Amino acid sequence: MDIAFDPARDEVNRFKHGVPLAFGKRVFDDVGYIVIASPRPIDGEDRFKAIGRVDGRLWTAIHVWRGDVCRLISVRRSNSVNKETMIAIPKDPNDPEDFDVSVAGLERGLMGRRIRMLRNRLGMSQDEFARAYGIPLANIRQYEIGRHMPPPAVRAYLKVIAAEPELAAKAIADAA
Repeated sequence: MDIAFDPARDEVNRFKHGVPLAFGKRVFDDVGYIVIASPRPIDGEDRFKAIGRVDGRLWTAIHVWRGDVCRLISVRRSNSVNKETMIAIPKDPNDPEDFDVSVAGLERGLMGRRIRMLRNRLGMSQDEFARAYGIPLANIRQYEIGRHMPPPAVRAYLKVIAAEPELAAKAIADAA
């Protein structure tokens, strides 16, 4: 994955959060990292929060995609869960463009991670997975980035795919 960042933002991140933006690459090195869609309220820009473990601690990398390049905006240690207010990741009070991540948003991100890990275990691209199992490619993409939670029937079907991938693919192929 190609990573880029603005040197001026890098200096700000070092000052505010104590790490360079390049540290964000390590968040993506965690095989279990999750991605949560996090559109910016001001202009609706598609931003994402990648959350992963680095040296046993959770870190958050705020980023956007510019073509095939992941452009890092902010990297910081993840905050703790606050169940009373149903906020899983509170906004950074020093970042006016940041906002809270809800428990539901975190659950969508975790589901997206499970789907991505299943697909990777099967050695399939998003397109191959979608064609093999009859799930629209656009839906797979939305699920994996945590924008939408799959409906209960799709979640049940994903469990079947995880348990019996060949049988599920054969059933779809036979029905076509």
